[in-house]
This record gives sequence, C-alpha cells and structure tokens, in this order.
Amino acid sequence: MLKNQNNKNKVYLKAIVYKDLKALYKIYCEPEINKWFGGKISFEQYKKIFRKFKKKMKNGESVHLAVVLENKEQPIGEVNLYSINREYKSAEFLIIISKKFWRQGYGLEASHKIIEHAFKKMKLRRLTLEINSKNIASIKLCKKLGFTIEGIKKEAIKFEGKWCDEVILGILNK
Repeated sequence: MLKNQNNKNKVYLKAIVYKDLKALYKIYCEPEINKWFGGKISFEQYKKIFRKFKKKMKNGESVHLAVVLENKEQPIGEVNLYSINREYKSAEFLIIISKKFWRQGYGLEASHKIIEHAFKKMKLRRLTLEINSKNIASIKLCKKLGFTIEGIKKEAIKFEGKWCDEVILGILNK
C-alpha cells in the first residue's frame, strides 16, 4: 500500500486482488473512459488481461495498482507502470479514474504517488506515455504532474472513425 505521511490523503494505492476486478471492469466500461481504449471487451477478456499483468508484475515488468479512497475498499481507478526497462530505468505510465471522481484531485494525487514510487523506490529515471490528442483533460493532468510534450505522432491512431494524432509526453527524475 502506498500512502503519504501527511494528513491530506484522499486516496491510497493498493495491489489489485481478484475481488477488485468487477469494480475496475465497470470503470473500464464507462463510455467516457472506454472510448480512449478502442472499444468494449468482455469481463472474461478483462480477467485475461489482469492475469497477464499479474505475471508481468511477478517478473518485474509492470506495476498495476488500484486507486482507492481513504477509508474505503472499492477502487475508483487504477495506475500502471508498464514496459519497465531496467537497463534504461524507464517505464510507461497509465492512469484510469472513474468519471464520477474526475476533477476532485484523486487522479492527481494517485499519479503523484505512483510517480514518486517509480522514481524513489524503483529508481527509474524516466516515465513516458502516449495520449490521443483529443484527450485534452489527460494531457492537462500530465502537464500538471510535470510531464512535457516530447513529440507528436501524426495520424497515428483511429478515434471515432477519424485519424488522430498521438501526443508523446515524458518526465525525468530530477
């Protein structure tokens, strides 16, 4: 469990257990979230993805944690570090928060915690992510976290039937 030492905690991060999957799948299926990931999948497919993540976590290739409100048990989202490269001390970053918890600081706090974990505990030096250029809220969140735009992949993904750019963002441990 990852918690701050101050009294202003709103969320904590915890290992995802099987009983969390239904809540996380429900969040993944929210239309405002799912549209950024290319379409709906079945719960069976979601469980299969979870099993792959668990295996990668055991191998040290990823960190996959639930975002949970203080004094609660049910996840409101998840954070991930994946494609961890120990040689280059880098990883890719992902956060998903249920729409009903947007714009309340939970995503920002959870992101700060996983970034701190990546840089201080895991000794990574770089995190990156690629975001659909239409996902303005996520780009703003990442900029608030200290990520900078490193590049644009022109017409790299199809979104709602049209080709869209993908924004490449990165942050260094400095």
